[in-house]
Amino acid sequence: GNENVFNYLIDVAVYRDSLIYFTDPLNHRIIKINTMYDSTFEALIDTGCRTGFVDVDSIGRIYFSDNCGKLVRVDDIYGTGWIEYDSIYPDDVEIGPDNKIYFTSLFYDSSVVYCIDNMMSDTIYSYTIDTGLAAFSLVATFWLTLDDSGRIYITDPYYNRIIRMDDITGAGRVEFYIDSLSSLSGIDIGPDGKIYIVDSRNHRIIRMDDMDGSGWTTFGTGPGSGVGEFMDPAGICVVRRPTDAISETSQKPESFKISAYPNPFNSSCKITLSGVNKGACSLVDGTVEIYDLRGNVVGATPCGRPQEGQARGPAPTGGTFIWTPNKNISSGIYFVQARTEDGQKTTKRIVYIK
Repeated sequence: GNENVFNYLIDVAVYRDSLIYFTDPLNHRIIKINTMYDSTFEALIDTGCRTGFVDVDSIGRIYFSDNCGKLVRVDDIYGTGWIEYDSIYPDDVEIGPDNKIYFTSLFYDSSVVYCIDNMMSDTIYSYTIDTGLAAFSLVATFWLTLDDSGRIYITDPYYNRIIRMDDITGAGRVEFYIDSLSSLSGIDIGPDGKIYIVDSRNHRIIRMDDMDGSGWTTFGTGPGSGVGEFMDPAGICVVRRPTDAISETSQKPESFKISAYPNPFNSSCKITLSGVNKGACSLVDGTVEIYDLRGNVVGATPCGRPQEGQARGPAPTGGTFIWTPNKNISSGIYFVQARTEDGQKTTKRIVYIK
């Protein structure tokens, strides 16, 4: 197929600096775009199975489920630090404010919510929403999300209801039913605590102020592909921390970038960082790292001093380094990655031709 064509998108997640991640299941990949106006994208490719749902934790690690029964966590879109959790076939995956991992499982029983402390946990906590729904467990997915206080919200497509509970024990459970809902799917909580729900077969998004249905507002018609129209929408993500509310120190500078010359190259490549303070231009270990397509680190370059002609003063604006691949490095596509001290990243693709 065409790698630039998306196929049956399901879920979406947004990291704090507005990086957007979504699943492209039939192409077996996770997609990352920087803004909704990007004409290009980066992809975690060759995941081996159809990707399902995706979320991002507070430090930018990506979690996703697939139809091979795995929950996977990677450090970035290049697959660095790949780790799998094999136990219960996960569907919707959400990371709580305490960084615990919550998920549902269509394969076993979609009416059960599960929780693990981390990717190495031996203990699985669970809560059964309704024991009478086991016969429907292979029909549709229960979607979930958590608010900033850790309360769990679930959409139930069988009984057209939204459920909220204080924690994985089911304490404080409340429900909201309405007959006009049809095939509920995604759910998320806005920065003001309002509840956003995807009413898939009615081709619309619903917003409520609270679990009593107050402030009921809808957006969207369909089916259609025009402005304000949807065709069976699925996942939803509300940016809880608006970009203009992010402090100046944690904002990604617009000029923070990597350039590489020559590119493609056949011997060595000059890598230049610009738009960042010296000392804040690199990863925690003081290096700019170079990855292959599988996410393996194949090179690391220490931060250097600005060359002659670069801006100087109290805040130097970057460094220039030379990467000469080892002889055992094969021709191909590689990625240079740098990160500021507050976790913002920038990446440049380079092509090595022997």
